[in-house]
Amino acid sequence: IKEAKTDTGMNLCLEGKAVYPQSVDQEVPDIYGDKVVWMQQGNDYYYKIFLGNLGTGQSRQIGKSTAAEKYPAIWENKVIWMDYRSIMDDPAVQNKYAYIFKYYDMYGYDLEKDQEFPICTNTEWQGYGDIYKDHVVYADLRTGSPDIILYDLNTRKEYAICLNPAWQGNPVTSGQYVIWMDQRSGNYDIYGFDLTTGREFPICTAPDNQAYPVIYGTKVVWQDMRNGNDDIYLYDLATHQETAICTAEGKQQVPDIY
Repeated sequence: IKEAKTDTGMNLCLEGKAVYPQSVDQEVPDIYGDKVVWMQQGNDYYYKIFLGNLGTGQSRQIGKSTAAEKYPAIWENKVIWMDYRSIMDDPAVQNKYAYIFKYYDMYGYDLEKDQEFPICTNTEWQGYGDIYKDHVVYADLRTGSPDIILYDLNTRKEYAICLNPAWQGNPVTSGQYVIWMDQRSGNYDIYGFDLTTGREFPICTAPDNQAYPVIYGTKVVWQDMRNGNDDIYLYDLATHQETAICTAEGKQQVPDIY
């Protein structure tokens, strides 16, 4: 499933057809089994989180915030997203678009219990999260530059994965590993953390930028600028081998893997 331009707007499409046709934009889908979540623009220009069932064709809004909600992710019956509601309680901010990143928090929704819950509402922003089983990872600005944090939904405890003074962001997780983009070298590289051993390690520090990693099992893929344009590379954490997936002319971007 992907977002694509249709006659009614940017809609989610499967095999070239809009799944949930709407006259508003639907963006950033994530899928687990027959469940798909996405952010959908409302009449007030705020994005909201929607859940669809690919088997029944039904969809509904989830979450209770009257403010913007963005970048959802789903695992089994848990949905997470970035949430902008804290600005609604701040009378000092009159412009609803001002300081938008400062006010993002992380929220979640339990589909079985039909219950929303906060994940992190620290005064600085948290966002761009991913979820695997009971582990939620996200970027967090509380130290002054984005760091990588893990939240355990079972224990309700937070764990610092990377607090390097440089910029870290766009974390993803799959069981044993947390992977992210890291700017400690001056350009974007790919780093990882082994939750079993507690060890941080570089995955790719090639010249120029490596960005937008995703992981499935022990395989990590990302877009890579080492050759002067965006290519797709893969690294296997089990074999420690890197593979060029596509180095064709032009741009290859935003990979995914399953």
